[in-house]
Amino acid sequence: MMALGEIVGAAIGLITMAGSVVLIYVSHERKMAINKAEINYLQIDLTKVEKRVQDLEDKLVNKIDSIMEKLKDIEIKIAGNY
Repeated sequence: MMALGEIVGAAIGLITMAGSVVLIYVSHERKMAINKAEINYLQIDLTKVEKRVQDLEDKLVNKIDSIMEKLKDIEIKIAGNY
């Protein structure tokens, strides 16, 4: 028959292991929540960057259109002189 001290020691060991498992689980869940928050933040940042890139593309297209119109005007003036 096991001595009372061995039973108490085994019980304390099991409680300690269970506590460790709970701490590991809580730590893991916390890390997952932080990672999810970081992913959401980065997605928001990426959306802002995509919007900015689209705005710059639109401005570039408008500038190119404006330059093309000016070149056409110059071409017409040159053709009119010859």
